[in-house]
Amino acid sequence: MCHQEYYVSLPKHIAGAGAFLHDPDGKVLLVKPSYRDTWEIPGGGLEHGEYPFQAAAREVKEETGLELRPGRLLAVDWVPPQDDGRPALANFLFDGGQIDNGPGQREVRLQDGELTGWTLAAPREWDDLLAPHMARRAQRASHRDHRLPAVRQAPRRHAVAPCPSRWRLPRPRPARTLEPDMRPVARPLPGEDEIAPTEAQRSGQFWKGRRVA
Repeated sequence: MCHQEYYVSLPKHIAGAGAFLHDPDGKVLLVKPSYRDTWEIPGGGLEHGEYPFQAAAREVKEETGLELRPGRLLAVDWVPPQDDGRPALANFLFDGGQIDNGPGQREVRLQDGELTGWTLAAPREWDDLLAPHMARRAQRASHRDHRLPAVRQAPRRHAVAPCPSRWRLPRPRPARTLEPDMRPVARPLPGEDEIAPTEAQRSGQFWKGRRVA
């Protein structure tokens, strides 16, 4: 079997991404599609070759007119295949930050034809407004403390990688008893202009605390 035939034989899955935007009181921005009875978190499907955070930013821009750079990843939701023929879905939900009560909310511009309204819903309203799988997604994302503002820059990486458990620091070696002729002798160190020991130092003396013989 060639590579192309193998790839075609693989099961089909789709992916989506969205953003969790909230006001100072913890209410989350939801949009109302014209083709469904339930509300949704702003977001949509990934295009070919698109990263999840890029799709989240693009979908929020298209649906609400808000420009944002998604923050940290809050939840990854797996939705099994549906009875209507939709394949399995993996959804990535990012922190969209806080939307102000005044200027921020006035900037919301809904996508013509696809959306009919938007609202700010409290957590107690999610089960009534959202589909069960999306309400579960919102609940899981809210556990990551969505009240914090979104990260406006690339996430920091560890300056030093964590040490795996299989790594061990070397054990200290036991103290060694020096022979009389090996014990260090305190002598003044040569200056910076002296880059090599003299003949007197080579003939049994010490240079920089080490015996040169």
